[in-house]
Amino acid sequence: MRTHVPIRFLAAIGIALFSQTDDTRANDSSLEEIADIVRSNEQLYENIDVTMEMVYEAELDDDQGAMPLPSGQKVVPYKSYRDRISHVRQDGMFRLVFDRDVVMLNTDKKESEELQRYVEDTYARTRSYDGDKTRLLNNNAFGNIIYGKDEKDGTRIIPHALLLRMSLYKTYLSTLLGGQLALETANEFDLGTKRITCEYIGQDVIEGEQSAIVHVKVSLKGDRHIVWKLCLAIEKNYIPHLVECRQSKVSDHLPTSAARVTEWKEVLPGVWFPMKSEIRAYDKEVLRERNRQQQRWSLVMTTESISFNPNYDQAHFSDVVFPEGLMMYVIDNDRVGPEGDGNQIVKSYVKGSPSDPAVAEIAAANKFWTGAKVMAFNAFVAALVVAVFRIVRKRRPKHSH
Repeated sequence: MRTHVPIRFLAAIGIALFSQTDDTRANDSSLEEIADIVRSNEQLYENIDVTMEMVYEAELDDDQGAMPLPSGQKVVPYKSYRDRISHVRQDGMFRLVFDRDVVMLNTDKKESEELQRYVEDTYARTRSYDGDKTRLLNNNAFGNIIYGKDEKDGTRIIPHALLLRMSLYKTYLSTLLGGQLALETANEFDLGTKRITCEYIGQDVIEGEQSAIVHVKVSLKGDRHIVWKLCLAIEKNYIPHLVECRQSKVSDHLPTSAARVTEWKEVLPGVWFPMKSEIRAYDKEVLRERNRQQQRWSLVMTTESISFNPNYDQAHFSDVVFPEGLMMYVIDNDRVGPEGDGNQIVKSYVKGSPSDPAVAEIAAANKFWTGAKVMAFNAFVAALVVAVFRIVRKRRPKHSH
């Protein structure tokens, strides 16, 4: 099968290749220039069809991902879970399908079954945008029909932010490198009292990769802070190949977590994608008190399929089936909601109920056609009566006087 590569994609490759092969430019760059180089490389991945599996394993009784159960509000942490994510972006449209299977630490069967059902209802979802509306199906919980594009979803796959997946900043790397102002403008998450500053350190060879090194500092309350060390692989489209996190008052030299790409694939000439990556987090108390790393949890991310040339009909992005009885919300992003975030609920209804616009439309159509049929029948009867009357008159014998 012949693969068609759009001209704009080839142009983006040219710009990106120039950026990553000019080592002198990268070494002498400012943070703003590095952000621009990253942004030009991110454009290579705007059209993408990728499926990934992510497996989380807790080594200790970790509370990562803990949740309250509806019955008794009891928090039960995960032991492991497996996510499967399918993400397609094509010419501005997108479709994201996310599913999670979970295994619990708690061995109580009843509680485990309840948590499994809760996870299925809470996490499994489909979010899709067809160029006009965004449709969100959150399994067995609710459905949204959003006027406009809403791609803010922590499960989406962004190659340049893959190693930051377990952090708070699941956004485009170029946005993150823009610091506080860029993050606030993007409005993808609430920074609260956190202050974000970025610093370009320079180039070095890290774990065999020529790397552009950036520090992202997150200042917290008091004098506490977190520093993310991002090592961007210059020869692989500036995708981070190593990310280390260090926290003040825990350890000055040992990271509390480390994420790295362990396997790459050159999908197209000069365009790389991480095929396997891992994130490992360490027990902060052991790190602080014993100055050694003891693994607390890990996340292994495996790419099952990857293409930069998706070719789907528009129906692929508009067909989201909402089950009967689901609570539905219609949201207008152009209207300012109560939180000032532009997400105003303009209508709510139960799918399949009389208030469902689709049901109301069918009812109105049926009513119209029913009325039209009655009118047509009455007109037919009237016409028939007139016709019979005329025939009778014609056949009536004429009397001579």
